[in-house]
Amino acid sequence: MSIKTYNWVPFFSHTGSEICDLIDDLKHEPVAIITNNNKVEKLDLRLLKYNIYFLPTRPTAKDYLDMLEFLNDIHGDELKITLHGFMRIIPDEVLEIYKMVNLHPGLITKYPQLKGKDPQKKAFDLKLESSGAVIHEVTNDLDGGEILIVSDEINIKNLELDVVYNKIKEQSLVIWKQHFEEIG
Repeated sequence: MSIKTYNWVPFFSHTGSEICDLIDDLKHEPVAIITNNNKVEKLDLRLLKYNIYFLPTRPTAKDYLDMLEFLNDIHGDELKITLHGFMRIIPDEVLEIYKMVNLHPGLITKYPQLKGKDPQKKAFDLKLESSGAVIHEVTNDLDGGEILIVSDEINIKNLELDVVYNKIKEQSLVIWKQHFEEIG
């Protein structure tokens, strides 16, 4: 099966590996990938065949707007923007123009204390029985937008931390696929 280009723009701050895994699963590639990780040696090498654009480490509203306006001029205004471990709050000025969704790897519908950074580790440290992931609309309230999709709850009791990360990553890919099926 060949990979088709999709009017999708994912953002990330870490390695971008989730985006690569999602491209492989969906068989759709984004028109552009945006990161604020300027340490190129830390990027997943599979990204090198895609159009990668770099924002400053701490982007301003103008940085986001300039980048997205540039992409709109090339690809149209129906960009599907997703966040994949993007470690910045998007300014209101940007969110007034562009709708974005984020996957949060913590079951915040059941455990609100998992909002924020490192929810998998928080769930592990709190010895929670279960966790999961959610896809939510992006607002300037950290992990506070409307929940669009909730993953199946997964049992994490008595698991090693690396297993918790892997199980939640698997669930994350499942609900990303569901999200893309729903939005067409």
